[in-house]
Amino acid sequence: MRYPRSIAPPAVRAAALAVTAAAGLLALAGCGSGPTIHAQQALFFRGRRLVIDDPGTGLRLVSGRGPGLRVQRWVSGTAARPGHATWTLSGDTLRLSVDCTGLVFHCGARFQVAVPAGLPLVVDGGSGTITAAGLRSPSVRVTSAEGSVDIGFSAAPRFVDIRCTDGSATARLPVTGAGYHVVVRSGTGSARSRVRDDRLSSRVVQVISSNNMAAVLAAS
Repeated sequence: MRYPRSIAPPAVRAAALAVTAAAGLLALAGCGSGPTIHAQQALFFRGRRLVIDDPGTGLRLVSGRGPGLRVQRWVSGTAARPGHATWTLSGDTLRLSVDCTGLVFHCGARFQVAVPAGLPLVVDGGSGTITAAGLRSPSVRVTSAEGSVDIGFSAAPRFVDIRCTDGSATARLPVTGAGYHVVVRSGTGSARSRVRDDRLSSRVVQVISSNNMAAVLAAS
């Protein structure tokens, strides 16, 4: 069958529509990602312990200087829209949040909190990864529903309690001149410790994962 020059055969029209639709999706995705936007703030803090409520961002903890908190964030896509990524300090609780609801092609958010040395720390995590390097907190409790947790210290803590439901759980401890009573358990994954268990030590480290790996390692 011959078609007028102004009318393309059905197969050609279908291919053209598919290409147009794909191009439209790519354009929308490009609009949704955009650049990564960085923001930071110093927060006045004089609490006796720091509680971080982090339902689902990527969180990194580092050792800070001085009594205040220094919070940074990197956001992109939907998370970079005004009001979609926030931090709020109320009393001794720092709440981090990111809103990725609606039509979302990309929503990226990660936070970093500098924790003052010597300050006890509690972190209540959700689905994001929680990591720490060089902490100098005497007491650290971290819980996570879905994300993995990896906490490293540069000063020997007195108490560590890391508990994950679906993610892996890891503690990295300084071992020179310090001993620990180590408890490491996993429900369905592997559980291992590279730090000697001293049951007489007053320093207690518990690392537990219900459905993933649990490990206690020597800090490098």
